[in-house]
Amino acid sequence: MSDEQPMAGSRPWWFWPAVIAGTALFAVGLIWGPWWIEGHHLRDKNGELAPSAGIIVTGFRTMLIAIAAGAFTAVGLWYTHRSHQQTERLFEHTRRKDREQAGLTREGQVTGRYVEAIKLLASEKLHERLGGIYALERVMTDSDRDHRTIVEVLSAFVRTELKEAEAKRKADLGVRPQAVASWHDGPAHRHLLAEDVKAALTVLARREAAETENVPAEISEARLARHDLAGTTWRAMTLERAAFEDSYLVEADLDHANLDGADLSRASLTKASLRHASLKGAKLEKADLVRADLTNARLTTAHMPGTILNNAVLSGVNLVHANLDSASLNEAVLERASLRHAKLRGVRLRDANLKDANLERATLSHANLAGAELAGARLDSAALDGADLRGAKCEKALGLHVHQLLQARIDCRTTLPPELADDPAVQKHLEEMEDMEAGEREAAMDVRLAQEASWAEGTGSAPD
Repeated sequence: MSDEQPMAGSRPWWFWPAVIAGTALFAVGLIWGPWWIEGHHLRDKNGELAPSAGIIVTGFRTMLIAIAAGAFTAVGLWYTHRSHQQTERLFEHTRRKDREQAGLTREGQVTGRYVEAIKLLASEKLHERLGGIYALERVMTDSDRDHRTIVEVLSAFVRTELKEAEAKRKADLGVRPQAVASWHDGPAHRHLLAEDVKAALTVLARREAAETENVPAEISEARLARHDLAGTTWRAMTLERAAFEDSYLVEADLDHANLDGADLSRASLTKASLRHASLKGAKLEKADLVRADLTNARLTTAHMPGTILNNAVLSGVNLVHANLDSASLNEAVLERASLRHAKLRGVRLRDANLKDANLERATLSHANLAGAELAGARLDSAALDGADLRGAKCEKALGLHVHQLLQARIDCRTTLPPELADDPAVQKHLEEMEDMEAGEREAAMDVRLAQEASWAEGTGSAPD
């Protein structure tokens, strides 16, 4: 066979002739060598043997024998070394064959376990399907080469089960999805995940972080509207175009998830974690994201009118071209956020932290920025008509111009860059705003006094 090693005892054809020739040369050298090499020392001037001839011949022959012995020893050592190398190669060859055989045996066992798990997954009995899911998890843990395949199988299982469950609900209820009550009506109106779907999602979610990011679960277009998904984990999963409208995702883990084009309208995501999540073009209209963490999330072109983001963390978030009209971001953290070209009409950003945020060409018409921190924020060409900047910290804002301030509402608490604070037009506008505010306070007081008088006479309701 081609991979067989040569036998250690095999010798080339010239080995024995070389041994015979070497022996003959040694014998000749031993007998005649002293006379050929030391002949001039063996005889005296008269041609007679010198008294020291015996010593010279004995010494020469001893030297020759020592050289031969050394050469023989060297040849023996070389041969031993060569035999040792040959033995090592044979051993390595055997060990490699053993490893290959063990690998084939192991792969056969894994394949057998995989096939059995797939059979269980197709069962109509819930406990068998659960057994199949957890058997696949064990195979995935034991076999790296099968990891991706099992993730794809479990992802397909989840997608299929969710679609079938949605179709069954429509058939059983005979109603369109839009007619079903939302999460606002309480737990009784929310759908629960089937136990096998929940188990598959759990297996997909509890992999190592590196595995979930390198081999993400593919749950695109999942139908999860009006589901109770509180505390569930979707880390690094692909959920493109998934339907989560009216779902309950309180404290859910969606870090690094791909939610591009997903529908999260009216969903409850209070305290949810969406760090580094991608929500490009996602629908979040009237969604509840109070105290949610969206650090470094990507929300370009997201549709978010009326979204509630009070006290949310949006540091480094990308909201370029996003629609946040009438959204509420009171006391939200938007440090280093990119809001270029964003629509922020009527948005509430009271006491929000917009330090180093980019608001270039953003539309902030009638936005409430009272008390907001705008140090380092870029406001180049931002529309501030009707915006409330009372108490806002704009002293270190960048790109802010006189014409923008003249369209906004400011007061004595608004801090401005020195060159703008000293501008005559700005100072005049500030006086007008303060007069207008005083008039509003006086009008509000008159209304209150009228309400109190009406209530005292018993003709009106109690004042607020």
